[in-house]
Amino acid sequence: MINSRCFSLRISMVVGMVWVASALAAQQGAATQAARQSITQLLNVLKDPTLKKSENKEKRRSEIMKIIQTRFDFAEMARRSLGRHWRELKEGERDEFTDLFAQFLQNTYIKRIEKYKNEKVVYKPEGSIGPGRAEVRTIIVTPSAEIPIYYRCMSVGKDWKVYDVVIEGVSLVNNYRSQFKQIMLKESYKGLRARLKTKIKKMNAAR
Repeated sequence: MINSRCFSLRISMVVGMVWVASALAAQQGAATQAARQSITQLLNVLKDPTLKKSENKEKRRSEIMKIIQTRFDFAEMARRSLGRHWRELKEGERDEFTDLFAQFLQNTYIKRIEKYKNEKVVYKPEGSIGPGRAEVRTIIVTPSAEIPIYYRCMSVGKDWKVYDVVIEGVSLVNNYRSQFKQIMLKESYKGLRARLKTKIKKMNAAR
């Protein structure tokens, strides 16, 4: 089974706070400013008393999903997560994998976002990765630790999209690339597709 537990402790504290505003925001570049637009939208959803009601659970999740889909470039994340194996897929398989990978990540994120408990995020000066790329650098402040979380972004048109999340120096994309590589070598794309579908089915059943 695809192992997402290696990030479970970090994600449980962090992923739910991905777009939480900081009262101590540092110098902000274009990527950080773009992220703050999503921050405001997400906070409005999380704090909305109507959406907190049990009968509005699915509506709340739908609103959260829209915000995540706007800010994350799942196609780029999927491509990077497969690495060289991406070239082995046919166009239809690429579209299929991107969709499955997006569902897998979104289901994971939704669970963590709903555990948000007002943890504070401090923004550090934005870093430059290269032309059209930037790092939104944050520190998650919890009662027991300060956790560095970097969001690697790329310029897409007039907007900025996240294509990787680095938690305490560990890349989310690289982590999945390592797992997917092993599955692809042993079971080919069909095996990976089957595993993702099974994982997504279990996640949906647990919602």
